[in-house]
Amino acid sequence: TAKNAHESVVACAAFPIQTNNGEQLTLAVEIEKLARVAEEMQSEIVAAIGQQIASRHDVRAHEIKLVRAGSLPRTPSGKIQRHLCAPI
Repeated sequence: TAKNAHESVVACAAFPIQTNNGEQLTLAVEIEKLARVAEEMQSEIVAAIGQQIASRHDVRAHEIKLVRAGSLPRTPSGKIQRHLCAPI
């Protein structure tokens, strides 16, 4: 859902984090050419992802963090290692 929410999204990982309100959904989202994407556009990307997740899954994302493409930890075969993404 997050990957299809905006054309700039390259890959993403969803994982739970513990907060004072219990377990919450967090996403680390790789963005193509993040360094060149203006803050306004970054806000637009985060909003689009949040809206899509809420409307399709009836879940509110606690945090959506944008990172540059290639930042998410991967296995040798290229699969994203979600359990290693929480510190990102």
